[in-house]
Amino acid sequence: MDYKNDTYEEQVASYKQRLFERLHALTPSLNAVVVELGIGCFPNAIYYTGWDVQVLGLELDTSKHAEAMSRAALCGLSLACRAEHLDALPPHSADAVVSTCTLCSVDDVQKTLAQVSRVLRPDGVFAFLEHVRSESDERLAAKQAEATPHELRCWGCRFDRRILQEIEAAGFSRVL
Repeated sequence: MDYKNDTYEEQVASYKQRLFERLHALTPSLNAVVVELGIGCFPNAIYYTGWDVQVLGLELDTSKHAEAMSRAALCGLSLACRAEHLDALPPHSADAVVSTCTLCSVDDVQKTLAQVSRVLRPDGVFAFLEHVRSESDERLAAKQAEATPHELRCWGCRFDRRILQEIEAAGFSRVL
């Protein structure tokens, strides 16, 4: 999911910074392979700067690939974009899988998480950041539902998903 909204990226920047710092600390090897789901136009490129990493971006919307590649080049990153799903990747081929604001819109969360688990190396890390409604505060969830931007609804986001519960049920040993 690509947000052409600088305000959104500004609002989540501190969360993304912490997420990627933790991810980098856990996958410090040279030439780490990171698969990023729903890479869009690669707004996360800045968080990989200074990290010797190969990023494989999966994005079904091929119209976004050129901008993603351009952003990667500006940040000095090695990026390959593919218009395919995780099931096309070989087992145990990634040191990490990153998903930021993507699980809210996939067709089948459990199937996607099973594929994430399949492509991760045994010591791999799954890093995610989502924007679904609060799972612990009903009043906050109601406010979030009212405030959900129309554009996000149109992009197929399902804000009522319980992503954290789904990830916990998938049985990952290393989740950020």
